This record gives sequence, C-alpha cells and structure tokens, in this order.
Amino acid sequence: WAVDGKALKRGNPLRYVNGARTPAQRRRVNVVGVKLEDGQAWYATTRPVPAGTEFLIDYGPGYWEAYEACWGRPERLRAKVRQLRAELRAARPGKRRRLEEALEDAEDE
Repeated sequence: WAVDGKALKRGNPLRYVNGARTPAQRRRVNVVGVKLEDGQAWYATTRPVPAGTEFLIDYGPGYWEAYEACWGRPERLRAKVRQLRAELRAARPGKRRRLEEALEDAEDE
C-alpha cells in the first residue's frame, strides 16, 4: 500500500516510515519515495510487508551527514545536560561544585 503525503493537511507523511541508517536497516528497506508527474509525492512498499513490520526508507548517505551536522551535536548536548542534572541531584556535597561547573559549561554550548 502507499501513503499519499500531499493529501495531509498537517503532520508528516513519513510518520509511518523510519529512515534506514545502519547497514542492517538498509538491507531491510521496503519503501521508496515516488514523485508523480503532477508533483504528488507518494511512498510505496517495494515488496509485501507483514503486519507489524517496520517501514524503512533509504534517504541516502547525504541525509545522515546533514542530519548529524544539524541535529546530532544538539541532541548529544541535551543528553549531556540531562545526565549532568541527574548526577547533580544525586551527588554528595564534595562533588557538587565540579558537576555544577560542568553543567554550566554544557548549557553554554
């Protein structure tokens, strides 16, 4: 089956499809994007997909490079801030100052 992404007024037409990033995921790709002559974008399965199976599409290597440049670092920084906050909550007084400084540095990045 296919999802007509253009018919959606809100949301993401690929909300049902995950990007294949790892070699193992790329071997399981089962969806392709199709642009019709009238400009409509469709996503179609390349083979029968059993119920409950993940839809995977290969965006190509350039997508993940751009994703990492744009979103990878901010995601890692947010994770680091969350981790430092959790450590700070559980820290003994002697370790708190170092964690507070590390948290301040991470939040400034």
